[in-house]
Amino acid sequence: MEEPDYIEEKFRESLAGYTAEPPPAVWDAIRRELHPESGRPEIGRNTGIWSKLTPRLINTFSAVAATVIILVLTLLYFLNHDLHRVHGHAYAGETRLCSGTAILFKVNDKVAPYDSVTPYQTVAVDSKGYYHFSDVDDGRYLLRISPAENSDQSIAYKTTWFNQQGPSDTSHLINLENEDFYGDVFLLEKGDTTRNK
Repeated sequence: MEEPDYIEEKFRESLAGYTAEPPPAVWDAIRRELHPESGRPEIGRNTGIWSKLTPRLINTFSAVAATVIILVLTLLYFLNHDLHRVHGHAYAGETRLCSGTAILFKVNDKVAPYDSVTPYQTVAVDSKGYYHFSDVDDGRYLLRISPAENSDQSIAYKTTWFNQQGPSDTSHLINLENEDFYGDVFLLEKGDTTRNK
């Protein structure tokens, strides 16, 4: 709804005492004098709004575009990032380990002795002696398998590092670069001291 023009109302009141109302042409002339840019205010007003909104729109568009680019790059990184499997079987003598725990340790040292060794993943050894680590990053690892406590096999066999080693500093490193790793681990007997040195 158009707002009332008080100046025009004043003119109407001033001219109300005359016998005849001025013709429309007179009102148009008065209106043009009172509002010389009557045809342009809307355009000017809209232009002002757009000039204020343009920096906001540009900033918003820039932020959205940057977010999309970051998400795409992150997705590409995870799609192309090399992840590996480390798996195999554990044996207690001639038979497979019935149950136990396999722990994969990440090695950050360049050479032995390995002081910067941190647990990376832990999985259960199933009833068929199978262990399986998935989504393992590139790197250098140590693998240790323990028989389940209070099991028959734990009486005769002890925790062993790959490949048939007692202490971790003599254990074989598993280097993951381009391929997965498959390795069987043979647990040491508790009376066996030949590989603990």
